[in-house]
Order: sequence, then structure tokens, then C-alpha cells
Amino acid sequence: MLKHPDVKQKKLGVVGFCMGGQLALLAGTVSDHVGAIVDFYGIHPKVRPDFSKLSAPVLGIFGEQDPSVPPEAVYQLESDIQQAGGTIEVRMYGNAGHAFFNDSRPEAYNPEAAADAWQRTLAFLQQQLTAYSDT
Repeated sequence: MLKHPDVKQKKLGVVGFCMGGQLALLAGTVSDHVGAIVDFYGIHPKVRPDFSKLSAPVLGIFGEQDPSVPPEAVYQLESDIQQAGGTIEVRMYGNAGHAFFNDSRPEAYNPEAAADAWQRTLAFLQQQLTAYSDT
């Protein structure tokens, strides 16, 4: 991806949803090409990335009403990353549950939380990846 002619950065941003969020965290521990990570409600109880190898700052986006990723799990993730020397910014939406960004699931979709989360995602990626720009 870094060699693609449209890529102007020396590092990439990784965004993942649900299990993809956990995989985004994992990518940041196994690749030095990752410059920013956005994890949308992805914490797997049986997958434990080695956060001492985390190569990028993390934006964690979660729904407080998510039964599969309760607030306690989010706080533990935040603590684990910080204790390993990494940085994480967490945004938890009080009126949102799991998959609140998924507009194809009306029972889960929360348009206000999704819009705010997307703006935060774009701002975070812009802020974190600007330092790696070739332009």
C-alpha cells in the first residue's frame, strides 16, 4: 500500500470495526508501517496484543450500551495501552451500542454518534498522519 502512487504518507492509518477494530490494534503491534489506529468497538476477550510493541497512537470509539464490549473492557484496554507506554484516546457514546456506525442495521445504527465518531476519526487520522506526509 505504501508504494501505491496515491499514497503520500510514509505510514498508514488503520481503521477497523468490531473484530476489525481488534485487528487494527494487532496491526499496530506487528507493523512499523502503522502511524495511527482507530478501533471502533473492537475488543476480543481472547486476543491480547502485546501493547509494548504498539507503534502508533490509538483512537478507541465505543458504545456504552454495547453488551459485547462493556465499559469495563474499554477501561482495561485504555489502562493496558497506557501501562505499556502507548497512547490512546477513548470516546464512549452513552446512547450507543455495538455496531452503532453500521447504517445497514437500523436496530443498531445511531446517526448522531456515527457522525460524531466519523468526524473524530478523520481529525485524528489527519492529526496523527500529517507528520509522515511526503508532501
